[in-house]
Amino acid sequence: MSAYAHADACFRVTLKKEKMDTYLSGGALLALSGGKDSVLLLSLFSRYAEEKGIPFAAFHLHHGIRGAEADADRDFCKALCERLGVPLFISHASVPDIARETGEGIEAAARRVRYGLLTQTAEEKGFSAVLTAHSATDNLETVLLNLLRGGGGNGLCGIPPVRPLSDGIFALRPLIALTADEITAALTDVSLACVVDSTNADTAYNRNYVRKEILPRLAPLTPAPERAIFRMTENVRTDMAFLDALAKDAFERIYDGEALDAEGFAELPEALRYRAFRLFYAEKAKNAPLPEQVHVRALFERMAQRGDFAVCFPGGVRVTRRGNKLLCGETVDFFHPYTKVHIGCNRLADGSLLWLLEESSKPLAQIVYTLSIQRTLASATIEGELYVRSRLDGDAYRYGGMTHKLKKLFSDRKIPTHMRSRVPVLCDGRGILWVPFFGVRDDGVKKEGALTAIYLAAEDVPADFSDFG
Repeated sequence: MSAYAHADACFRVTLKKEKMDTYLSGGALLALSGGKDSVLLLSLFSRYAEEKGIPFAAFHLHHGIRGAEADADRDFCKALCERLGVPLFISHASVPDIARETGEGIEAAARRVRYGLLTQTAEEKGFSAVLTAHSATDNLETVLLNLLRGGGGNGLCGIPPVRPLSDGIFALRPLIALTADEITAALTDVSLACVVDSTNADTAYNRNYVRKEILPRLAPLTPAPERAIFRMTENVRTDMAFLDALAKDAFERIYDGEALDAEGFAELPEALRYRAFRLFYAEKAKNAPLPEQVHVRALFERMAQRGDFAVCFPGGVRVTRRGNKLLCGETVDFFHPYTKVHIGCNRLADGSLLWLLEESSKPLAQIVYTLSIQRTLASATIEGELYVRSRLDGDAYRYGGMTHKLKKLFSDRKIPTHMRSRVPVLCDGRGILWVPFFGVRDDGVKKEGALTAIYLAAEDVPADFSDFG
């Protein structure tokens, strides 16, 4: 059997085994980068779609990362799709700018933007599936990275062959059983051209380091590490599905449509409790990302103590215990992921005011001084742009010669838990610069030409106040 025929056979076996045809009734949008994996996927699926009468189109994202090289990739994809008669949708995004704005790494931002645009385009065009060209080698890399991050069972599941992206749209990975070597051999077999992303050789990226430095060293241990890990991920997914089913049954027993029975929840085995809480969280905090395990463990520790409590989760969600009821609701994450601020007056999302004033703005400073908290910042020490965000778990900064944790500062000042996400944390490129009610970062001492920061809480803003500077 030729290498291309072998790839086609594996592709079709995966489609059948994972029942992918059931998700293709509305057609598919195929993610096409121009790299070898996606070019092979386009070749194989074009033939399959023609046989089955499945409407589909390709999608290419120009990430704004590699300049002329990325332009050439886009042009390659256009020419390839024109030759095959496949419609192609192209989107552009400046991932580096997005990563700087959100504080994400380039890889994480690119992935989020890519899937967001794929899902959006699929919804707009009426497709029911998104096809991506993940391989068994990608799956192996993912599992290794998840292990090194200390991931749990979900991390050991690797890349799922099928996963939901939104209501009615699913991501399908029909090449997931093929290794990178098999994909390369299939392309060579039929002389299919592809593009090469120069950043794939940069081992500063974690995935590239694993691919270049770690995977080649596995050969003495096993001749086919991708196959071994692929079998493991299939086994783990089966076990995880069983646990998820048990957790769903448990959740339905202790959830009344509004709250969880706190005692019944606390009595669940931890593996089921964790899963039941994620179901509860997804139900009650629909607009927030699911919590990480570290946050859920903090909740479990708090539940082991007596009494009512409120715990704030990232994304502006508060979980509260009232008697035997565990409640969960979205609060406003006023400054998430962050809000840029500028010289002059900044009206924040909760109605509070933050001024950043130069020396020439003294009259305004005098007007609001008696109603506000005022601090002087040293403009000479400010690095990068200024922004505010809500506090995060573990936040700390140094002032007065000591490092202070925000959690303790807020607690000592008796700021109510549900109000703490409303206190803006003023940051620059080096981290936290100032938090209202507390000190300025140690290197923010007063100097000539320094900025003055003034904060006026929303409840202190006069109803008739209209001069925002």
